[in-house]
Amino acid sequence: MDPLYKQGDIIIININGVQRKRHIYGNEPSIINGEYIYSVDYNLGLTSEGFVLEKNIICKADDRHDHIAL
Repeated sequence: MDPLYKQGDIIIININGVQRKRHIYGNEPSIINGEYIYSVDYNLGLTSEGFVLEKNIICKADDRHDHIAL
């Protein structure tokens, strides 16, 4: 199965019941235990970094998510 998301996508994830935006910055996701894991950055100036498993991504951000800060 191919990855569902790519570099530059803004995605929505759920952290403790709160939806958050994240920006995928890595060229290709890694595969760990058969699951894609994406490098993401976030916060003002995209100064924080982290990783998100594909199964934890709700969707790509669109107009419905304009109220959520990156």
